[in-house]
Amino acid sequence: MIKDLFDMSLKTFDGYGHDNSIVFKSATTCYRSEEHTTKTPEQFVEMLKHNKHLAMLEFTYYTFAIEFNIVAFTKYYNEIRNIKDLFEKFKYFETSDVIHPMKSEIFFISGNGRAWMDFFASIRSITSYECYVLGSLLKKLQEANITMFNETCVNNISIVNYNNNEQNIILDIELFDSNESFYKYYSQKHLSVNDINDEVLLKHFWFSFKAEGVSRGLTHELVRHRTFSFAQSSSRYIDNKNFDLKFDIEGFKENIVKENSAIAVNGMLERIDILVEGMKNVYDMFKNTYKVKNDIIRQILPIGISNEICFAANLKSLNHFLELRLSKNAHPEIRCLAQMVVDSINKK
Repeated sequence: MIKDLFDMSLKTFDGYGHDNSIVFKSATTCYRSEEHTTKTPEQFVEMLKHNKHLAMLEFTYYTFAIEFNIVAFTKYYNEIRNIKDLFEKFKYFETSDVIHPMKSEIFFISGNGRAWMDFFASIRSITSYECYVLGSLLKKLQEANITMFNETCVNNISIVNYNNNEQNIILDIELFDSNESFYKYYSQKHLSVNDINDEVLLKHFWFSFKAEGVSRGLTHELVRHRTFSFAQSSSRYIDNKNFDLKFDIEGFKENIVKENSAIAVNGMLERIDILVEGMKNVYDMFKNTYKVKNDIIRQILPIGISNEICFAANLKSLNHFLELRLSKNAHPEIRCLAQMVVDSINKK
């Protein structure tokens, strides 16, 4: 069936998904299995880890605030600098420094679940100061999501019992579970917050979405935004014999009606409909009569096939996406999605 190109929906997920709910919804999008799976979100995470399908673990987010004691800052400058370097040099983290006048320096670190797992796996040698900080962060990660971080270790030894002797350097370590909790803390600690364009908020605000009823052509453009995380319905594992075709019917009419009668235009649309039905019949015949695998027969599916995709990114990456995709030069379908993203963020 032909469906209007702009007949799409966008859902915004709440929070950072520490309960694995967003991972679950994203992973089941790939197979359209949410309604009939018997697995819990925790079982899904265990399965994803076992199968090394770690991209889905990017659909949970962890932002920390480490508050350094400004009195101890001079004495322990090198130690604190080394701690920051651990995070700043890891390419999948976003980091920021904020000075709280006359009291402390606050260091923010953000990354998705997969990034945090890769970070701990990459650690080779650490000092006692670094051990205390990493141990504190790991303990909070395990308290927030033991399923995801139950096997996470540093130097092959799980750091849960960290060195309390180093607490004079650190005043506090906070882990946030949503943009709301992060903003509440940030506005209390950093008095110069003015608007959503604050550089720190751009780096550490995180949003996740699910778009339904969008064409494969749109998703081909969307996945070019490489700093995003994605989970898309799979043409290998989903039966597409009853697919819908997304088509800009009104745009088609506007472009062609000038030199053709309405009868001719409707006739062309009918031919497209016949073509779609023919492709569905061929797909069904290959799959059910000749038992051809989806890997092969998916090649006949059109770029306009309707599908779903989950995506997530911080506000800095989303701003870049919006700058490009709200342009009048952007394809109308992805421009429509970009406007829906704007509307959703503004509601938040």
